[in-house]
Amino acid sequence: MPPLWGNSYLWTRIGYVLGLLTVGAGIVLTVVVGRHLGSCALPGGLTRVSLAAELTPAWWDVGQIVGPCQAPACQQSQTEWVCVGSTCELICPDKVQALIMAQRIDRVFIVLYWALLVYLGIVEIRFGGAGAFGWVVAACGVAVIPLVSVAAWYDWRENGLIEAALTHLGSAPGARDAAYMKWRCLFAAMALAAPLFIFWPGRTTPAPGARRSAFSMLLAWGTAASAITAGLGGIAACYFGQDGRLESAASMLVNTVPLVTLTLMTAQYWRAGTIAALNRIAGLPVLRWLGQLLNADAEEPQGPPVRVA
Repeated sequence: MPPLWGNSYLWTRIGYVLGLLTVGAGIVLTVVVGRHLGSCALPGGLTRVSLAAELTPAWWDVGQIVGPCQAPACQQSQTEWVCVGSTCELICPDKVQALIMAQRIDRVFIVLYWALLVYLGIVEIRFGGAGAFGWVVAACGVAVIPLVSVAAWYDWRENGLIEAALTHLGSAPGARDAAYMKWRCLFAAMALAAPLFIFWPGRTTPAPGARRSAFSMLLAWGTAASAITAGLGGIAACYFGQDGRLESAASMLVNTVPLVTLTLMTAQYWRAGTIAALNRIAGLPVLRWLGQLLNADAEEPQGPPVRVA
């Protein structure tokens, strides 16, 4: 199987940069949601606020998410009542605005995860077509691209439905069907990206006689196992309509993205073994400067010795 990077490091560099950006956007989204919405008891026994907002079938479930419980942001505004017919719900306006902001940040996250999975599909097609199972890897790459594109479209639509429900308080969000379609496609796309890491071409070194990195290979296999487990578990949860199992699979899917990023990074830094990787890391300008600084401190004269009577 040919080296993943061909004649340059462009392929893996693009991949791990996209991975880092996707992880960063996810962290920002989590902080915004968690900081402003608190940890109220969510509908359906869920623990992730963003997922609960996607799967709520009625406005009262949304009202439970944006209610005044455990909401430090409510100190900045008065709570208000939202009434539908003869039933009223107490909500926190600051929470409503925070959840609307989360939908807008999520659109950046959508673009990034779409780009990352499209990249994985292209890499599967470009570098997976060698060996006995090369056609399987390439075919999986072809399938990844339309699946993640459909998932991103439904995710964008879902955000619009949630934002509309929060803008017109009291109206049902109606985002559950779009959310389930998004997750089906995302789980399938990630599972189909797994063959790239099973037959990981990034562990191939261009140096004649150099030993393949066992660390890079094991990390790639761990990434593949995580992707397959999340994908198959998520597809089953969507088939049976089990929100709790969907949340567990979604958490594993989110955790797979850092593994993908680390695997792509090892294609550059661990391609010729651990010792060579450590030497390359030690040669980074920041670490070299730090080493020179510490060495200068160690060599600085301390003055003549002091005699103690």
